[in-house]
Amino acid sequence: GGAGTWGCLYPDKEYSLVPVRHIVDFVYVSRGLALASKACAAIDKAYGLAGNSTPLFPPAIAGAMSLFFHDELRTPSWTRALSLYDELNLKVPRPRSILRPDHGITGAFDAWAALAVEALAYNDEGDWDEALEVLRSMAAATQDGPFGQAHEVTEMTQSAFKTTRGFTRFAADNGGSFGEVILRGVFAYNPPFLAPVEETKAFKGLERAIQDGGQGARGGLFATLEGLRTPWGMASLEIGGGEEESGGVQIKDLKSYT
Repeated sequence: GGAGTWGCLYPDKEYSLVPVRHIVDFVYVSRGLALASKACAAIDKAYGLAGNSTPLFPPAIAGAMSLFFHDELRTPSWTRALSLYDELNLKVPRPRSILRPDHGITGAFDAWAALAVEALAYNDEGDWDEALEVLRSMAAATQDGPFGQAHEVTEMTQSAFKTTRGFTRFAADNGGSFGEVILRGVFAYNPPFLAPVEETKAFKGLERAIQDGGQGARGGLFATLEGLRTPWGMASLEIGGGEEESGGVQIKDLKSYT
């Protein structure tokens, strides 16, 4: 319906479509459709059909999904997993389950906050300007020590804090998703699952591992990633490269292991 949300089929007699205003659809649908569109574009190009097919991820849908995130999920320093406008929260009485800090209206599972940043970039065709702004706003969460299962959002100030309420774990590995966002997203290092280590030209192999999104804008960011262990050697990547305006990702250095 143009609201940027998705839905579930409820198992009643008619299998009614119920809107679900949850971050998990925003995260995984954004990534899934963006990657599928990229694969279809590559197939079209191989068969001389480039520009003739209907995109799987129309810009209008992508834009509506990002608008939903900003309007209903994002907070000043974190995000909610479930929108305050979801039907479950509007019910009287509302179910207690939606008050969970990882899945409900009071916060979000730490990995989803990270992956939402990446989803914004996918929806903006690889442009990281907006996504980096959101990522920077979440920096305060790193002051709480190791990432846990979730960060909770206060109702009044909407500030985020690490919580152990209920069965929420104090430390959890899902916070590693922020590392993924830096490597796979910001620095665009995304090698195939089985990297072609037999590649005779190591530099070319690393270039192929930096996805197309590495050419998108980076919000004025100037940064260097050093000591990246790749199948082709120890690499250093940089954004900005001394130019006046920050642009795509470049290979600064690559040293063989031998």
